[in-house]
Amino acid sequence: AFAPPPPPRSFWGLQALGELAKAKGFDTFQELFGEYVLFCSKELAFTVTKFVIFDSLREGVLFLLPSFAEAQSLLVACACGAIAGAAAAVISHPIDTLFALKASGGEGTSSEGGLPGLDKLFRGVGPRILIYSPGIALQFLVYDLARTYLGVGAGSLLQTLDILAVPQA
Repeated sequence: AFAPPPPPRSFWGLQALGELAKAKGFDTFQELFGEYVLFCSKELAFTVTKFVIFDSLREGVLFLLPSFAEAQSLLVACACGAIAGAAAAVISHPIDTLFALKASGGEGTSSEGGLPGLDKLFRGVGPRILIYSPGIALQFLVYDLARTYLGVGAGSLLQTLDILAVPQA
């Protein structure tokens, strides 16, 4: 029922990859890493959108309502995180749809075999928003709690960036 343990001093993952490469040749690496660029594009779009929207909203709210800076900072972080999560889910959803279409053999693409229309690319985005919004809100809430608990303020973060700055001659 269980696979035998790997031989001593052998990492089974590399051994299995070597066996696949011997059996299939270069196609093994094409299968493993063929979607890497698409996956990185999805993750990059999601992450950049999440942070840009969060930082922009948070700065805007704290600029318009300075009284929220200390007393309500956790609420602001949670609300801005939820909106950032929703925006990031919408931005990265079409790429996930392309992954799903490719995994299903291309069913659902246009009749010419090209990319599906916007209606198909964004189908199912509502549940995705409901999944990601609370998670990202919680992520930024925990970040803000940790930052507050450790006493890290904006000035502390700027000092770190000053250390990394290139000296001017």
